[in-house]
Amino acid sequence: MSNIMFSLVIPAYNYGMYIRDTIESIQAQSFTDWECIIINDGSDDNTDDIVRQCIVNDSRFRYISQDNAGLVAVRNKGIMLARGEYIVIVDADDILREHHLHILFDCIRESQADVAYVNTQWWWEFPTYCEFSPSPFRMPESSGHIDSGTMYRRLLFDSTQMTMHSAAFRKDSAIACGLFVENKGAGYEDNEFWIRMARYGCTFYYQQREYALYRQHDTSIVHSKKMFLEGRLTEIDILRKQFDPRFISQEELSERIAEIYRSVLRDLLRAKEYSHAKIVCSKYFTETAKYSLGGIIRVLLFRMRIVFHL
Repeated sequence: MSNIMFSLVIPAYNYGMYIRDTIESIQAQSFTDWECIIINDGSDDNTDDIVRQCIVNDSRFRYISQDNAGLVAVRNKGIMLARGEYIVIVDADDILREHHLHILFDCIRESQADVAYVNTQWWWEFPTYCEFSPSPFRMPESSGHIDSGTMYRRLLFDSTQMTMHSAAFRKDSAIACGLFVENKGAGYEDNEFWIRMARYGCTFYYQQREYALYRQHDTSIVHSKKMFLEGRLTEIDILRKQFDPRFISQEELSERIAEIYRSVLRDLLRAKEYSHAKIVCSKYFTETAKYSLGGIIRVLLFRMRIVFHL
C-alpha cells in the first residue's frame, strides 16, 4: 500500500503558455509528501517541450503523452494510476499557493473526511485588466464538517461550490462512486462528481480561508457561450439523474429545475439570443411550467419578450 499522501493529476491540452506556472507552483509547495501525474492529451502546441523542461531530474513527476481522449478520460486515467491516498485534480493553468497542500493536509488530519476543500479566490487575467475577487458561488459561512445530506442539498441548490484544485478527495471513495462522467457544458462533470460523492455518503470538510486561486483567461473553457448554455441545460439532466428522495422532495427538485430555466432565459434575453431563448422557453413549458398556473404565466411573459424583443 502506498504511503504517499497526495497524488496531483494534471490533464494538459494545448496549455503550453500556462503549464510552466502550474508545475513551478507545485514544485514550490511547503508540504512535500506528494507525487504529480501529468497527462498530455494530444497537445499540438509546445506543451510537451515545456513539461519536459520543467520536470527533468524531478522524480516526483510522472509524465504521459497520448492521443487525445478528452478531459474526463484523462482525469480518470490519472486517478487510476495514482499512488496517493488523496487526489487533487489540477488544471494545466491553475496555480497553487505555497501552503495549498499543507492546508488540505491539516483539514484531512483534523477531520478524516473523504473530501476536504478550501475557499477559492478568482483571478481574472485578461489583456485589458487583471484583478482578484471572491468566489461567485455561495459558500458555507464557517469552517467545519459537512455531512453528506447537507452537502448534497448545497450542491443541487447552489450549483458548483468548489473548483477541482481547491479540494482533495479520497481515491478509494472516488472509485467507489464511479469516477468522472462525460457531460456537455463547461465544468458540469465536476458538479456531478461531487453530487455522487455526497449521495454515496462521503463526508466533507470545508476551510473558509481563501487559499485556492482559480485562474480565468480568454481561453478558459467556461468563457465559451455555447458551452455555458449547454452546461446550464446539462445541469438539469444531472439534477434529474442524481435525484435522491432521501435528501430532497420531488417538489423541491421541480422548483430548482424551473429556476434554472428562468435564469437561462433571462441570460439569453439580455444577450439578445432570441432563437436560443425560443427553444429553451419551449423546453421550460413542456417539462416544468405547464404543471402550474404560475409557470404558465411566466412562460407567456417570456414568450412576449422573445416575440417583441423586449
